[in-house]
Amino acid sequence: MGYIRYLRHKRAGKRLSHGKEISKPQLPSITSRPVDDYHGHWECDLVHGKNGSGFILTAVERKSGFLMATICARRTSQDVSVALKELFSCVPKRFFKSITYDQGKEFFNYRQIDEHFGTASYFCHAGCPGERGLNEQTNGLLRQFFPRFRSFKGLERSEIERAVALINHRPRKKFSYKTTVEKMKEDGVFFVSTFV
Repeated sequence: MGYIRYLRHKRAGKRLSHGKEISKPQLPSITSRPVDDYHGHWECDLVHGKNGSGFILTAVERKSGFLMATICARRTSQDVSVALKELFSCVPKRFFKSITYDQGKEFFNYRQIDEHFGTASYFCHAGCPGERGLNEQTNGLLRQFFPRFRSFKGLERSEIERAVALINHRPRKKFSYKTTVEKMKEDGVFFVSTFV
């Protein structure tokens, strides 16, 4: 009986931990994101250095797979907001309509971004990274240059820019082996020249 009481106690503990998840702020859900097959909708994430030694903020344009990335020193909502403002400062408003995040606390300052750029933010469901599948896949490409065991201390911005350029100039089968940059320019999106 003592063992059974122990199991019951453990189950109750799990319910309490789930209760903490419910206490998260109400976030705009990905289910509210409009279907718009045009440039300007982005997915965002942080790529972690070894032992929290630094972070790379990534943003991927959903229609083209175009990648932007920059250094983010700390995993705080304020640092992420500053990095996002810097990253999107050269993107014309018509090409920044929405941005989708996971439910990490570092993105909870999303209203500041929405007000600054006049965009809309959405959040994936908890534990569903596949809802930002393109971003996850692109982060995997970036990991070829910045593996998980690598410390990001002393990471140079020029190193990130080089990796991003190589990824954006990679031919893609879905674009008939044109690169992401070639496809975006073909579609009349010329701000990409700022990043390549």
